[in-house]
Amino acid sequence: MANQQKITSIMAKYRAIVLFCVSLFALLFALCAFPKVAAAEGIFAGGTGTTDDPFIINTQDQFKAFRDSVNQGTSYAGEVVALGADITLDEPSWTPIGAGTCKSNSITPTSTPFKGVFNGKGHTVSGLNITKTQSPDYAIGLFGVLDGAVVENVVLKNVNINVPDSDMAGGLAGLMLNGAGISNVVVNGTITAGGGVGGICGKHIESGTISGCTNNAIVRATGSSGNVGGVVGAAYYTRLSAEMHITNCTNNGEITGQEAVGGIAGLSAATVSSCTNTAPVTGSTYGIGGIVGEQRNYGNISECNNSASVTNTSQTGYGTGGIVGWIRYNGAKTAYQASNSVVVFNNANSGAIKGGTGAGGIAGVIYDSATVTGNENTAPSISDSNFAGGIVGDLQESGDAGLPAVIKLGIMVDNNVSTTPMDAIAGSDKAQFAYNNNPLVFTVKNNGIAWVAQVGATRFATLAGATDFAAATLPDATEQNPATIQMIADATSQPTVSLRRPTYIALDLAGHSIQFVDSPAFDIEEGTYTITGDGHVLSVDNDISSLIVVNEAQSADHSVAHFVLTGGTYKQDVEPYVGEGYTEVVVPQSADGATYMVTKEKPTDPDKPTNPDTPSTPDTPSMPGTDTPDTPDTPTTPDTPATPDTPQAPDDQPGSSDQPGASDQPGDTPTSPSEEASANHNAQTNAQSGKATSSASPSTSSSSTQKGKVVQTGDTDLAGVFGALVVLAASSVVVLKVSRKKASLHK
Repeated sequence: MANQQKITSIMAKYRAIVLFCVSLFALLFALCAFPKVAAAEGIFAGGTGTTDDPFIINTQDQFKAFRDSVNQGTSYAGEVVALGADITLDEPSWTPIGAGTCKSNSITPTSTPFKGVFNGKGHTVSGLNITKTQSPDYAIGLFGVLDGAVVENVVLKNVNINVPDSDMAGGLAGLMLNGAGISNVVVNGTITAGGGVGGICGKHIESGTISGCTNNAIVRATGSSGNVGGVVGAAYYTRLSAEMHITNCTNNGEITGQEAVGGIAGLSAATVSSCTNTAPVTGSTYGIGGIVGEQRNYGNISECNNSASVTNTSQTGYGTGGIVGWIRYNGAKTAYQASNSVVVFNNANSGAIKGGTGAGGIAGVIYDSATVTGNENTAPSISDSNFAGGIVGDLQESGDAGLPAVIKLGIMVDNNVSTTPMDAIAGSDKAQFAYNNNPLVFTVKNNGIAWVAQVGATRFATLAGATDFAAATLPDATEQNPATIQMIADATSQPTVSLRRPTYIALDLAGHSIQFVDSPAFDIEEGTYTITGDGHVLSVDNDISSLIVVNEAQSADHSVAHFVLTGGTYKQDVEPYVGEGYTEVVVPQSADGATYMVTKEKPTDPDKPTNPDTPSTPDTPSMPGTDTPDTPDTPTTPDTPATPDTPQAPDDQPGSSDQPGASDQPGDTPTSPSEEASANHNAQTNAQSGKATSSASPSTSSSSTQKGKVVQTGDTDLAGVFGALVVLAASSVVVLKVSRKKASLHK
């Protein structure tokens, strides 16, 4: 009995535990399902929150209810909310969706950020009006804080944000962090804040992407802290294994502020690519740029375009550039855990630049480390009270002992184009491309006034730069498949082209000319350099050493160098370098002095006799009806034809009686004195001169071949040809008469 009672008690306890677990599970399920149940009942027009069936908002009331649910703690992480219609807001001061306050590189614990996906489906939200803020670090925008969230495909119209006490305001969002993304958003209106203000987003921290967005709003920063941009006010702070990206964005709204003012980003540690600014950018202290105001510690700027004016209103304002105002590395190590040497490449600026101290067509001022390459500046003017340059205004060593360990001292300004003339660059210290304050540490080279050559899809401002690139990137080129450089424009003021690697380079002139200012034009230490195609190659003087220097010595460290010409026209006699199967021809001298043209050698015509002085004897015509003609008897009668008179040779040519090989037989064809005399005279002239000459009418010229050259001998002597034809015709008549006479004797 005791055992039975014990078993019953245990079973009762077991049933109670099971009942408790089931109840707890049901409660948890209900709690988890509550947001969706509530959504379906009172917030959204429908949907289950999935990608295929998102929660749908069709009215302003539903939009406000969605906002309130987020601010009460429903983050919508892993869920999708979408607009099903255009929305017009009527609140006098909108409370952002996802309330939150920024604290350093994170948010306060009381913040309630949005963490889901919001898809506007191309719809418009109109009438966003915000005039109040809780604190300077309170996130202001349609959305407040986006924590890993995504907002896409929405248009904001008639935006009016005016919060001069705020340091974090954007048309779409005040703050984005933890990999949040904003894409395909358009903002129209006016946005004003004290600082940290952008047309799309106020501040972007550590990681995430803004892509395909367009700002048409006027954006202004009224406070001294600055950081204002057409897309984002500040994209800053870095951490290891995380990046911020701003790509394919456009700003069409006027941007103004004090410091760190940019057409796309004010302060940036992001990678900014394929962005465009079309509106004026104006600042009053430092870091004013057409794309980025100040690039700090990390990120690159590439494929961007600025077409608007960039102005620094302060005479002492530091760093004003068509693409970036100032590049430096002064971020606190705890805040900027990741650093890299900034690269600015393949950007274009056409806007006028007015700086304070340090103005450039691409970058205003660069401290310590960066690479600037592949950029093009076409600004009508660049002016500054101090440093100014077509590409970079000022290269400076900061002297900061606290540089990040990965940042190595060295700035390279290489292979850029600037068309701003020197008389349109104003500054007490100015340069056509970059003013270099420390040439021992920083390098400015291979910059030019036009793109002149191309290797694959990469353009080069100098032939030297193209050669260096081809040799470095295509070292496995072969004689049959060389690394090819193609000229794409005439090149002037070119520096020496050097080849220091054992590789094969082929330069196709492609109809363009090259003019060198340094001597020699080509300095070949190792490898093979071949010039092909049509075009003029001009060095500083007519001496061959000013054109070509080739190291022909072979050692353990150096293979034999080769320079081969299969095309081009030169001022110098370049016969020693003419390639096999090619020849040098002297052509009428052009205005630039080019005379010696390398062209393909003409093959010998096998149908022509090898000895033009020995005429061939024509066959005796056969008699009709006979297989073999009878040998004619020696005529003794008056019917025997007399040998025709030989045409008189010109006064300066020997007569036909002096020519070897003449025949008195009726069946032989006499040699034309005019032809043979002309051939002898030309051979004598060529032997004396040792150089090739060219006729104005090469189609009527005969030629003979010397080593490495084709000698054009001038027009054919038509009188001599006519005389030869007359003699040949007379001889034929004589032969015909003899044949008829013999035939009559046999009858």
